[in-house]
Amino acid sequence: KCEKCSDRTCLTYSIPDKSLISFYLSKLGLNGGYRTQVMKFVSEARQRLAKNEGEEILGFYLSLNEREVVRVEFPSGVLKKRNWGDKLNKIHLALLATVMQGSGYPYVLNKTHELARRRADEMKRRIELMISEIAGKIYPYETFTAKQLAKRRRGV
Repeated sequence: KCEKCSDRTCLTYSIPDKSLISFYLSKLGLNGGYRTQVMKFVSEARQRLAKNEGEEILGFYLSLNEREVVRVEFPSGVLKKRNWGDKLNKIHLALLATVMQGSGYPYVLNKTHELARRRADEMKRRIELMISEIAGKIYPYETFTAKQLAKRRRGV
């Protein structure tokens, strides 16, 4: 903590991500799969949100290949538990596995982006299907009132 700022971590002496990533890549060369040591990520917004111990954000940088670096974040409470080194290694290996599955881009993120790009009419169709499924559960005997049938015909 900074002596001038008293209660908060000083942003004056923090290192920007851009500098860290440049240094990190220059030290590692072109190899992928390596990670930095665990460090504390500081910002004023995070300091306002992390009021209790264990809520501070820690993390590391992981090189995926010669051009891409991922910033991995997790709450500091994770490291206070037993076998935290094993958990950290599992996070590291799981990320590398998903990157290999996704041909250089994390598989889960790729699937998430695909779902987000779905067209509006497809989403509307899914919503209508969910509504009809819910209606079928609420009225299991397929008996509907005239009002319910009218709503179903309109697609509401």
